[in-house]
Amino acid sequence: MGIVKISDQMHENLRVAGTALSRSINAQAEHWMRVGMLTELHPDLDHRAICQLLIHYELNGGLDLTTAASVTTDPTRKTAAVITKGRHDPCVGIRATPIAEAMLALVVMDHVLRHRAQCGDVEHTLAPIAARA
Repeated sequence: MGIVKISDQMHENLRVAGTALSRSINAQAEHWMRVGMLTELHPDLDHRAICQLLIHYELNGGLDLTTAASVTTDPTRKTAAVITKGRHDPCVGIRATPIAEAMLALVVMDHVLRHRAQCGDVEHTLAPIAARA
């Protein structure tokens, strides 16, 4: 738990909304954060579906970012769980090529820097390799 600094206007908004809905200022702020987090995770859902997700999570032990990201909606707009077994990332196929290229670039640069550190000012007599078109 920590301290969050907010503007005076937002504090007043929290106070008014919390009073109207019989919540404390902290409970109102937490509610708005939960709704905002679920809205960012599921931008296609309307407020009613977000509220249903909040109830679903409350009945299942509370809202957790790891579980919230694993719930989606089916074409009939009903909530459905995305279940994976083991360590699977559904987007790894899309990101595999850039990840491999970045790893290769880091390894090559690491070797260049090690070579520079070991050889310093040593001049090579090798001819440069011509580039292919």
